[in-house]
Amino acid sequence: MQAGDWLGGQTLVYEVGCFVFESVAEGRVQPACEHGVFMVRHVVLGAGGFLGGRLAESLVEQDVNPVLVRPSDTQSGRFTAVKERLSGFESLGAHCGPGSVYYYCISDMTPSNSAQEPSAFIESNLTLFVRFLEWVAANGGGHVVYTSSGGTVYGDSAIRPTPETAPLEPISFYGLLKASAEQFLSLYARQGRLTFTTARISNPFGPGQQLKRGQGLIPAVAERIKAGQPLQILGEGDTVRDYIHIDDVIAALELCGTHPALSNTVVNVGTGRGLSVLEVVQIVEEALGKKAELHFVSDRPGDVRASVLDISRIRSLTGWDPEISVEEGLERWLSQ
Repeated sequence: MQAGDWLGGQTLVYEVGCFVFESVAEGRVQPACEHGVFMVRHVVLGAGGFLGGRLAESLVEQDVNPVLVRPSDTQSGRFTAVKERLSGFESLGAHCGPGSVYYYCISDMTPSNSAQEPSAFIESNLTLFVRFLEWVAANGGGHVVYTSSGGTVYGDSAIRPTPETAPLEPISFYGLLKASAEQFLSLYARQGRLTFTTARISNPFGPGQQLKRGQGLIPAVAERIKAGQPLQILGEGDTVRDYIHIDDVIAALELCGTHPALSNTVVNVGTGRGLSVLEVVQIVEEALGKKAELHFVSDRPGDVRASVLDISRIRSLTGWDPEISVEEGLERWLSQ
């Protein structure tokens, strides 16, 4: 089953950090009901980022008449702009109510920068998230889809592919903050104040990824090879990651927000296929028809040595499966 089986109807709101999509469907998680039809408003928080932006685009594309949505205050019958930056979340009150689905994609940290000022990142990430949960609970509840990090919360797990039942043993501040946010979310659910689905996403790649944020091995490798610049390889280049195309991630996130079987559940979102850094370099070289110049440097502390996710839970509950390989995703990207 794909997300398109559950989504449909009318669009709604975009802002600098928030997108709201209204749809009509049956069987939603905590739906509001009007005239016997379930009405659900979908809210993407962090719509200016890689994950949130692509999710917002996907939701709009599924409308009968897709609309080009920009971060402006333009109003229409199909979408409304909310330009205010999210801090206290009061601006959402006019657009959302009990039964809304919230996709939380806000983050200003990366695995590499999270150790620089941990206390500042706690305030701007974990504290902000808890403030958001309190707002949702105080406004009648709803369903929260949290985008966690399958590549960091497990740490260097001895179990690979790693299932959701593996212990959370992060070795970076980034992973620790993500794992902590998960615990707050599940606590609010146990208290009956909201429902949730946590998506532990592996390493997404694809259109919209921003190299300046220090994330994304695949685009970094491709850009440097195309420019004829040397590649800096940490350690021996044998660090392994589970790379998943952004469109497969978005399909999974939409199911997390709509599929009843995923309510109050944690799911891994990956491919189950691990690739080392040197294997990624080789794939990019073949796609570009050009060799890379490699410079090997010391490993970075706090990096997980190998991360590959077991995705059998979301597959068995929803039928979701990743459809785009690294090779195919790279070819699509380079052809754009």
